[in-house]
Amino acid sequence: MLAHASDGSRADVGAAFAERFGHPLSPTQVSLFRAGHGMQTRRANGHGVTVPVGAERVRKGYVWVKVAERPRVPLSKDNWLPKQVDVWQRTRGLELPRGWVVIFCDHDSRNFDPANLKAVPRSLFGPMNQLCSWHDRRSCEAALAFAALRCGMAAACARPRRCVVCGREFVPDVKGMAAAHQVTCRSCLDAGRTSYGRRRGQGRAGGT
Repeated sequence: MLAHASDGSRADVGAAFAERFGHPLSPTQVSLFRAGHGMQTRRANGHGVTVPVGAERVRKGYVWVKVAERPRVPLSKDNWLPKQVDVWQRTRGLELPRGWVVIFCDHDSRNFDPANLKAVPRSLFGPMNQLCSWHDRRSCEAALAFAALRCGMAAACARPRRCVVCGREFVPDVKGMAAAHQVTCRSCLDAGRTSYGRRRGQGRAGGT
């Protein structure tokens, strides 16, 4: 298959495979095999005309730039990058870590001044938008620090702990910062047992 998959059209390859092995291949299967082995020969629309490296285009309001002639992964578009990512990487000599995004400190998606670009973890970008507002680099960095603090506090509040009633380890099921105060597991709470050694609705042990 490797020796002949790149010869001829997909239909010809499928027919030749069926003739030799008695089982036909669909055009889609041939394309997937070629892509998986770096043999994909299909050209983009336009009779093979491609745009040069450095070309730009706008997609969903953001500028993308072509950074390589061909994608590293067949049938992907990883040879195109958001322009803010390309500028950030080139001006800092770094590769953007996986799971990070580059944002505009002033919210202007056409301001590619390196001082206006800030790399942030994707996990903090949502909380930044929900918790804070910013309009320049200084306020953006403050918003990032606040979001990191809140997310860190929430993670600490959700850490496993031991139930003060039964002693078993449990994960708080109360959401948000209130989880820090949950000291009794859900099983004990549902059974009416509390940290006072009594059931809900009863007086203190030994009381009247």
